[in-house]
Amino acid sequence: TSLVESIIPFFWRLGTIGIGLTAVAAGVLYYVQDSLLYFPEIGGVPRHNRDNPRHYRSPQDHGLNFEEHFIACEDGISIHSWLLMQPDSKRSR
Repeated sequence: TSLVESIIPFFWRLGTIGIGLTAVAAGVLYYVQDSLLYFPEIGGVPRHNRDNPRHYRSPQDHGLNFEEHFIACEDGISIHSWLLMQPDSKRSR
């Protein structure tokens, strides 16, 4: 019983240290989570359509039927989108 009695406190301390380190790691990850996100950006490509090279500004450059939409998000960001119409679509007529 002396061996069991000496092992139990060791594993108790080991478990406590493990849980503590896990909590610290989770806290650090929570703190730096925004810097861990991937925001894709192609080098040298402008972020606004008006600054893009010709034929990369809108579907109109290629003669496509489209509608331009701006989607308002809850956080105040506006997402610019295009709805491309199919040739046999009722809305494209």
